[in-house]
Amino acid sequence: MVRFGKLIQEKRNELPEDQQLAILDYNGLTDYIQREVQQHCIRTIVPDSDPFPPAISARLKALDYASGNFFAKLDEEAKHLNEYFSHIIQSIQSEIDSAPLDDSLFDLVQRVTKLEELLLLNYTALAKILKKHDRASGLHISPVYLHRSSAMSFLKSEELQKAKEALAGKLAASGDVDGADQIMRDGASSPDVEPASFKNSLPEGFFSGRAKKQDVLLQMRGDTDLKAVQVVVDCLAEHDLEIRDFTFSCIGKGVAFGAIVALRSTDVHVFKDVVSAAEKNKLSLSFEVPAQSEENIQAVSGSRIHFTATVLSTQGLTPKFLQQWTTLLRKYNAVINDMTRLTEANLGCIDYKLSVSADCDVVALREEIFALSRENATDVALQVNDVFRRNKRLVVFDMDSTLIQQEVIDEIARYAGVMDQVAAITESAMNGEIDFTESLKRRVALLKGLPVSVFEAVRQRITFTPGAHALCRALKRLGFKLAVISGGFIPLAKYVKHELGLDYAFANQLAVSNDGLTLTGETFGAIVNGERKAELLEVIAQAEGVELEQTVAVGDGANDLWMLAKAGLGVAFNAKPRVQQMAPARINEKSLQTILYLLGYSDSEQAEVLSRP
Repeated sequence: MVRFGKLIQEKRNELPEDQQLAILDYNGLTDYIQREVQQHCIRTIVPDSDPFPPAISARLKALDYASGNFFAKLDEEAKHLNEYFSHIIQSIQSEIDSAPLDDSLFDLVQRVTKLEELLLLNYTALAKILKKHDRASGLHISPVYLHRSSAMSFLKSEELQKAKEALAGKLAASGDVDGADQIMRDGASSPDVEPASFKNSLPEGFFSGRAKKQDVLLQMRGDTDLKAVQVVVDCLAEHDLEIRDFTFSCIGKGVAFGAIVALRSTDVHVFKDVVSAAEKNKLSLSFEVPAQSEENIQAVSGSRIHFTATVLSTQGLTPKFLQQWTTLLRKYNAVINDMTRLTEANLGCIDYKLSVSADCDVVALREEIFALSRENATDVALQVNDVFRRNKRLVVFDMDSTLIQQEVIDEIARYAGVMDQVAAITESAMNGEIDFTESLKRRVALLKGLPVSVFEAVRQRITFTPGAHALCRALKRLGFKLAVISGGFIPLAKYVKHELGLDYAFANQLAVSNDGLTLTGETFGAIVNGERKAELLEVIAQAEGVELEQTVAVGDGANDLWMLAKAGLGVAFNAKPRVQQMAPARINEKSLQTILYLLGYSDSEQAEVLSRP
């Protein structure tokens, strides 16, 4: 990013030496602030060993001297700018009055446009240098000085506006303005027509289309109500400013309002009215001029990747995590476009709308997010922020240790007295150490001879994961289709489907003896392994007419990774470390209902949905 100091110095260097006073000496004033003002900042801590009254008194005296000199230098700069702009505008006005009706008028157009650009550049420099002084000194003087500066000739645009109107009349009379109506041009040549009316024959926005605009960020805070903010907003409306963006929030009993307005050269004087309105309504007002650079332009264009990052910890987000999180975002030059708090009881979940440059190493970003999550026991789910993010339509779940808290084959093994052997095989499969299909065959073989009534015994011991009922009930009321796809067994998957109101249930099928009383130790039909889970997800999506981007998959084991990768949003729920590292998103909370946060639903929205009969 090109720093403003370098940019303004380049602009000064482009001018002849005798004209360089036309641009504020931003870098010289910055150097003075760093050398003389910053060391006396009243916001820096006074050492505990020093008595406070004399220490702060000495600092205020030193700051009084340093800041006084700063404003003396700034006023001297303003004086030179006033003299230069007054002289140039008078010169242009004189040339307009005497200029022939020929192409030489367009040279004047270029000069007027250039002058407008210099005016906005100087306003930007003034606002930025005042902001630097405020930060370095600990004072809050910028609004006061900006209010005063509105009367300065290099910011007072009435004379420039008169010159533009006179030039518009000349251009219309010359008949050389693109798009001017021929009849109006003919009429403008008549001596009976007042020259001032010639500007009406120009294409709308002739000058405004040539002059640049400067974005200015206005921020207002106060312990007041919306009515006070409305007064200031009305002030902006009265001056017909273009508002590019705004935000408003209430925090406790206070209000905060921010707006980015596009400033024309004729709008500079508006700040006198805005400052007055803010003071009358006891609002703290500050101005900030964002740097104009290619990166800024890119940040609001389509050349960036947009994400939603859902940050979740039901115990509350800690200052340590938030500090590390914002540091990580800065490292990747992420732009935060919006933040929405989804939890009400505490600061437990925040939705960040952010963007990164198109050439960002997203894989590395995800890896660092995972490491940050583990270190702080805080989940961060990074999703592409597109139309499908809050338009999901199908959710598929693993069953064991996801919808229910048990591994059903372990429960069957406990019933059969082969728990230790089966548990060892299950653990290896969940960690991805052995092939799931082979492990299933080994475990099922240990169940040979068990009565089929074992399923009823296990069913009575099933415990649903906290939040499973609420999550499924909310999703159904929101119009979702739901499925369980399990590497377990179909009798128990059907029971879970019935209890939670799901639409589909898929699982492995166990073969039984000819008399239907005992298990044979074998399966029949397709094995529901990892690849099969992903296939079934796609089959259900096609049957329901749902795009894969509109699907969500939730699971905890290595054999769930295929469907987690296939879905639009794959969530590892209280999963093994290897699964969490490979999954697109993860949740390490007790309740399955927290998945609704990843879909963008706040506490109040969840409560509203669940309160419906």
